[in-house]
Amino acid sequence: MLAFSAQNPEASPLRARKQSPDNLFTLAEETELIFEEIEDKPSLGAQLLNNIQELFKSKQNRDDGEFSTMGKALEAVAEHSKELADEFAAEQRTTADLRHQLQQLNADFSELKTQLGNTQDHSQQQRPVASGGAPTILTEF
Repeated sequence: MLAFSAQNPEASPLRARKQSPDNLFTLAEETELIFEEIEDKPSLGAQLLNNIQELFKSKQNRDDGEFSTMGKALEAVAEHSKELADEFAAEQRTTADLRHQLQQLNADFSELKTQLGNTQDHSQQQRPVASGGAPTILTEF
């Protein structure tokens, strides 16, 4: 069927399935898929958790090496806590600065709005005096 379709493209029963007249139908061929291994690196928190879990697994061998490892893990936790505290303090300062700027902008905006509300528009012409057909003036200047 494929040979007939290739020799007689106008009479091909597969013609309606083609997106373009130049497309060809072929036999299905097996292909080999090759996947690459990707190494996931654990985060600092996961590494600390693994270190602490390994320390508590081996209860019978409490020698100086294990205490050293425990000390390193606790130092890493303390350093990480210090970094988090510093970052939090910086964010608090930034938030306080932004809050102060927002309050200042709100005050400036309110002052400008009040000032513009009380300013007379000199480009507007005043309404002419309406006499009302009588010798008395009925409108104010």
